[in-house]
Amino acid sequence: WRLDSIQASAINTPIPVVEEPVVEEPEPAVIAGDLIMTETSPSVYLVGADGKRHAFPNDTIFSSWDYSFDDVETVDSDAMAAYTLGGNVTVKPGSYLVKIQSDPKVYAVAPDAELRWVIDEATAVDIYGSAWAGTVIDIDVAFWKNYTVGENIDEQSDTEGWVIAEDRY
Repeated sequence: WRLDSIQASAINTPIPVVEEPVVEEPEPAVIAGDLIMTETSPSVYLVGADGKRHAFPNDTIFSSWDYSFDDVETVDSDAMAAYTLGGNVTVKPGSYLVKIQSDPKVYAVAPDAELRWVIDEATAVDIYGSAWAGTVIDIDVAFWKNYTVGENIDEQSDTEGWVIAEDRY
């Protein structure tokens, strides 16, 4: 085999450049801290930092967190199902005093859903003022298990320094 000559000539044809489309990652439809519901159910959930949805047992507990129904996003059933059901949302600490119908004891809600029995009316007046009884709400016995019972409150200093655990959910 023998190669005598090779002749090359330049062709000025540009190579077409294919632009790759820029794919923007969609913003997540729902993020931690969002309130969601579906069109088919009146239940409202808080999407927690744990990636779960946490139910509000009733409107009073919902409003204890200073939320408005204007803040609630409606999502489809598939989006709702993408979030595992977590524990219920409890009363916001410091917003209400609570009790159950079968027990006359009145409790303050401390951080981390801890209930602290206010031992008598004089202590309640001293801490919460003369209108304290107007801030007492009944918690359905089915939701009482969402709380733990801590030490009693027998003086105002027992409530000093409470910090609300905003990232509980």
